[in-house]
Amino acid sequence: LALETYLLKQRRIPIVCRFCIKNQENISIHLTRVCMKTESKEKIDQEVSKSRDLMIEYLWHCRIIDYKTLSSVVTQLDKVQPLIKDLEKLGGFVINKPEDEQITGPLNQSWDTKLRKEMQSSGLYQKHPLDCDLLAGFGKFLRDDNNIPNFKQEVANVSRFLFYMDSNKPSLDFVNNLEKSRSFFTKLADIGQKKQTIANYMKNLKRFLRYIIAITSLIQTDRALFEQCKHFLLCLNELQKSMSKQVSKEITGKRYIFQIDPHRNLFLKTLMTRKQMRASSFPQPGTRSTTHPITYKGFIPSKYTTVKRLIVGMHERYCYDKWRSQQVKMRRDYVIGTKQLKYPKLNTILIY
Repeated sequence: LALETYLLKQRRIPIVCRFCIKNQENISIHLTRVCMKTESKEKIDQEVSKSRDLMIEYLWHCRIIDYKTLSSVVTQLDKVQPLIKDLEKLGGFVINKPEDEQITGPLNQSWDTKLRKEMQSSGLYQKHPLDCDLLAGFGKFLRDDNNIPNFKQEVANVSRFLFYMDSNKPSLDFVNNLEKSRSFFTKLADIGQKKQTIANYMKNLKRFLRYIIAITSLIQTDRALFEQCKHFLLCLNELQKSMSKQVSKEITGKRYIFQIDPHRNLFLKTLMTRKQMRASSFPQPGTRSTTHPITYKGFIPSKYTTVKRLIVGMHERYCYDKWRSQQVKMRRDYVIGTKQLKYPKLNTILIY
């Protein structure tokens, strides 16, 4: 009997008391002795029944959590992952989790917190399930026929576009609404996305349309929709041409920042260091060269922003400093000589 009682206690599910917020092995005894000892037996029985119903409700509905729910509440991506790990340690389950390559967002995009919040608030982060019929075939086409390693990210980008066009279900009806399709890319630009990221969305959408036109049997099932897809692809090509020019300008600007600016900064830094060394190497008081007037006031260090505006003035000062140093060398009235000891060659030694 004692063993059966022990096993029964081991299998007993603890119930949380709503008053003291603690787990209780026997909720009825706890309420009678502690939290509801002044209440009647009917109220205690009602509270016990309610607590058990809440526990059953939790076990049915609260242990399985959708990733979309978490990401909509916690907008910072670096905090969602630790939260998922903690939930799984406590016995919870998170469904519809993205793969590792999907978590980083669109291709070639360096995310910051402000941009992520803008994407989240605008609804551009939301997407249809990647395993639906329309997108599953596209993912298989990218993986098997094109050997694209990061194909899930490309499918996710297309899924975001389809969700923006129709949040109910993924479909090809977007080809009949060119104006709204353009507004998707305009909205990305207004939020602050890089031109390269917007171009990646266009490239992924073009590949999706080529898959629909060339691989699927759309030409046999719906000829009108097939022609509309071809027309939409032509319009997207023209839109991508203008975007490519903007991407080229963006890349050129980055190349200037990352390649030219460091050399210019290094030149200015070297120039300022030479000025400091030249200022400290002038003749000290007590030497004969101090009889000549020196107009050099010494180098005054300044911030980079100030130096950037006064590059021409610095160049003139540098030319003057160079001329002044040559004048100082010409006015020196002493000579420094060195004596070098030379040893006779071997032929000379043999003669003697």
